[in-house]
Amino acid sequence: MAAGEKRFPGNSEMLIHKGLAFIELPSPSASIDAFAAAQAQNPDVFGEEYEARAAQAAAQWALGTTASRQQAVTLYKALIDDNDPTRQYWASQAYVETVVDLQFIQPTLLQVLTATLAKHPDLAPKAPPE
Repeated sequence: MAAGEKRFPGNSEMLIHKGLAFIELPSPSASIDAFAAAQAQNPDVFGEEYEARAAQAAAQWALGTTASRQQAVTLYKALIDDNDPTRQYWASQAYVETVVDLQFIQPTLLQVLTATLAKHPDLAPKAPPE
């Protein structure tokens, strides 16, 4: 990854992959930093990377502080609280369980989802996603 960072400095997609790698290690604080850098580098690209945004929330949750868990819920709420039906799938436990690229953090994602829906029950799916 270091070679890629040298070759493509500040590339938001490279930073997203770095964030995913660090959360898998696990190193949630390094993951949070990488996701923040990706978001700062190119907010539009990061905004469309739903799996990265979900992983960003999981990294905050994994950090384990009260403030970071509150931030995780805020981030996850922003992911699903949208008129775009594709993003609303992230409110479904069944959908989260099918996201292959994030299986390594699935238990953490489900905890974030549960906490988010507990705080914002209006975001719960009205009907199962198709």
